Amino acid sequence: MTRKRACEESDTPNPNVAKSKAARFNLLALKRLQAAIKNDPEVDLTSKFPSGYSDRLSEMRRAAPDLLSKRP
Repeated sequence: MTRKRACEESDTPNPNVAKSKAARFNLLALKRLQAAIKNDPEVDLTSKFPSGYSDRLSEMRRAAPDLLSKRP
């Protein structure tokens, strides 16, 4: 498999993965990072992450099981 082909396959979303709030947050962050690279390939990506990224993502990941357990 060529490197390009492997990259294309990894870009294909997995339909079996639930679109949790954390997953949507990551996808939005990724889109913004890609746009930043397109604009400036030498950009410092750490400056482009959302503020409090790690804490916010951790909170979303902790909240996801709580939401599932509250379903009727």
